[in-house]
Amino acid sequence: MAEVVLTKAQHDAVYGRGGRLLVSAAAGSGKTKVLVDRLLSYICDSSDPANVDEFLIITYTKAAAAELRGKISSALAERLAKEPGSRHLQKQFSRIYLAKISTVHDFCGDILREYAYRLNIPSDFRIAETSECGELRQRAMDQVMEEAYRRIGSDEDLQELLDTLGAGRTDHAVSAIVADVYDKVQCHKDPDAFMDYCVEMTDVNNIASMDQTPWGQALLSDFWDHLDEQKRFFEGLACRAEEEGFGEKVIVCLRSIAGEFEKLREETVDWEHLSKAAAPSFGRLPAVKDPPDPDFWERVKTAKSKASDQLRKKLQNLSLSSADALKELHGTGRAIRAIFRLTREFDAAYRREKDRRRAMDFSDLEHLAIRLLLSKEGQPTSAAREIGRRFREVMVDEYQDTNGVQDAIFAALTD
Repeated sequence: MAEVVLTKAQHDAVYGRGGRLLVSAAAGSGKTKVLVDRLLSYICDSSDPANVDEFLIITYTKAAAAELRGKISSALAERLAKEPGSRHLQKQFSRIYLAKISTVHDFCGDILREYAYRLNIPSDFRIAETSECGELRQRAMDQVMEEAYRRIGSDEDLQELLDTLGAGRTDHAVSAIVADVYDKVQCHKDPDAFMDYCVEMTDVNNIASMDQTPWGQALLSDFWDHLDEQKRFFEGLACRAEEEGFGEKVIVCLRSIAGEFEKLREETVDWEHLSKAAAPSFGRLPAVKDPPDPDFWERVKTAKSKASDQLRKKLQNLSLSSADALKELHGTGRAIRAIFRLTREFDAAYRREKDRRRAMDFSDLEHLAIRLLLSKEGQPTSAAREIGRRFREVMVDEYQDTNGVQDAIFAALTD
């Protein structure tokens, strides 16, 4: 079989040394091959040959880990066929099954069992199945909601939440939101700190204008982006109309619509101006008999109608004055605070249920691993340094981390 020639980017990824390396590419583009070739480049280094078990290799699923181990074994066999007398390569076959090739959760489980005494957790914990987690979650949620209704008469935030959701005869909407919020905050490196931040953002008592809130800033930015996009779109239509040979009236009309978006952008400099803004009239498109491009002309008419409707709806949704919007936010903030308090209570109740069965879920593995590997100040612990010294390099295949949980684990081992 002909040897696959690496591209320059792949060659750099295989032989680059002295820092963190990220390979971002589409599925099937050769990321796993690059990882295997990089591993072999260390093993076959003439000046400092490495052993295959000196590396931590993380992949996404257990099946992928098994497949990757097979690919590494095959690559070693191909290299040994070229160098049959190499005792170093021969030795790697006896070490391939000692190599740490696993999912991130299996790796976290291993180090937590080894260092369980440092976290005061049982070393014989087990990973709960999905069905069991569902059962424990439901039991915990029932406890939380039962306790919440006991104190509802004295809990104004909870009353606001129920009024906001219109819960009525059932608390299903509340429990569903709490469960969803819980799952989302677990995706953050420090769930408690993230919830504290979210609660802090609900305090609008000392805020004078919606412009000073993150929500007001986001809504303003989104509205301005819409205006800029529509301006460019209608300018593009005007250029296309000119190229297609439409009359001057059509071109002027389209450019006039683009100008209305630009004018509105200049007028809505802050929330107060935006709340008072009115949708401009785009006028009527001139009649065109036998348009040079009928399909394009239909697109123009549809775009004009759609743009007018969209703008009217956006302005209607943003028509509250700054004072009224802040008043609405104050009530919403109380409901949000109730949601996060219930989320914390659910977390505690769910944890108690898991502790009774000496069970953990995947989120527990990740966050306990972070506690083991990082200090409260965010610095690698002695355990992180001990574990990190075992590996020449950490390689991660199929990296998927959106909020920094797994990234924090790998960073602690390599800092």
